Amino acid sequence: MAEKVAVHAESFLNKEFTGNFILSLAGHIQYLEEKYRDHVEIPEPFHYELKYLYPTEYRIAEWAVNYLQEEFNVEMPTAEVSFFTLHFVNGLVESGSVKNVVELSDILNETIEIIERETGEVMDRETISFSRFIIHLRYFVIRSLSSVQKKDTNENSDFKKIYDLTFEMYPQEKQIIKK
Repeated sequence: MAEKVAVHAESFLNKEFTGNFILSLAGHIQYLEEKYRDHVEIPEPFHYELKYLYPTEYRIAEWAVNYLQEEFNVEMPTAEVSFFTLHFVNGLVESGSVKNVVELSDILNETIEIIERETGEVMDRETISFSRFIIHLRYFVIRSLSSVQKKDTNENSDFKKIYDLTFEMYPQEKQIIKK
């Protein structure tokens, strides 16, 4: 099962997985058969974030879950799409840009929680606006965590004026950003 999923995923993603990926995936499939046979409930981690952060890997994860259910009669809840997405992202050879998907997802999840708590509003995770926000936030976090530093934009006086004016107009948002 794991080999068929891996071969299809590599073809779909046009990338190769690391050598131990199939073993890791096989172990996960074996484990999920046991836990769902015993009706163990598993929460969906980072579902919305993964859908927007790794849309290609998420689509192949949806395929993998459907394939295993239909071809091998393995019952799985939709939460498995998130787990398979994490497996695909972590299994890619070119993992330099996505090597710490769990940490990135945690940061994004915590950021969304802070925003919702501070504004008292729940974000609609099914909108294009949310998708765009997560994508921009993801790139900001990746850039902030990477060792590559951009030139200090505060040196640019025009940028500084816009920055100051923006925060003067939106003091609540400034406080949320600081948190």
